[in-house]
Amino acid sequence: MSRYFGVIMMEKKLYIDNLNIFNTLECNFRCNHCMLGETTHERISTEVLEKLFENILMIGVLRFIGGESLMSLETMRETLRIMKERRIVVFKLRITTNGSLYTEEAEKVFDEFSEYIELCRSKYKDFMDDFGIRPTQNVGLIWSVDDYHQEYFYDEVCKVPSLARFYTENMQRLESSNHFLDVRGGSGLFKSGKAENLEEALDEVDNYHSYYYEDDDMMFVAPCLNVLTDGTITEHNGSIDNLKTRFNYGNIMEEDLREIIRRKLEKTNSFKEFNDKQYEEVGRFNSSNGFDDSLTR
Repeated sequence: MSRYFGVIMMEKKLYIDNLNIFNTLECNFRCNHCMLGETTHERISTEVLEKLFENILMIGVLRFIGGESLMSLETMRETLRIMKERRIVVFKLRITTNGSLYTEEAEKVFDEFSEYIELCRSKYKDFMDDFGIRPTQNVGLIWSVDDYHQEYFYDEVCKVPSLARFYTENMQRLESSNHFLDVRGGSGLFKSGKAENLEEALDEVDNYHSYYYEDDDMMFVAPCLNVLTDGTITEHNGSIDNLKTRFNYGNIMEEDLREIIRRKLEKTNSFKEFNDKQYEEVGRFNSSNGFDDSLTR
């Protein structure tokens, strides 16, 4: 038993630098470039979320991804409820969205997250300083706007004027929201899912690597860990088929998350080595996808 940041721990807990939760594989758009492939009606369950957070103590950046993650606000609320109950610390929330479903209800959900994140930051400021976690926006919504999204909107959505008005109002709400962070174009389109046969798509990049480091109290994981709706642990951002097969590391409904990490991630011998490798991988991921590092850290 040990005490870490005022939390009594009976066993080793996890700090995850970037935790990506596929809260839903649903999407209200049917874009020709979707690297996930054909979307499904899968949503993450309370049981999977409870299992995921059994041994997590802290998260640097939490992301909801999909699909269109805003199609399942209830799973976001359930995530926040569990984190509050278990006193899990999170320093940032990031969501990439097509912007069409940013309703008043969505705004309320992110207000609740922002309030909780502010509380976490106020209690663990020294930890943020030690780990180099920059105190940027609590909740950041990234609006994905590219030729494919726009083509779908104008060619399909605008056929139904009432739907087009509804989506447009939500996009305007997003753009004026305090949680709005950035507009992102279509950089980093790889041959995966529906984009596999697009001429302009790039060959799939090498798989990224995540690392872990253990001390007496904690296990640190970076730069990234993905959790699918069914509890599958993966790290590659590609088609649903690849995520469930080629890059499937194991399932938290069948095995302890820490054991999956020990079996599948590369262990470093020192915290310095861990940091060197994690930032190298973050940089490689960001440069390949056209991301600004300030948005992810």
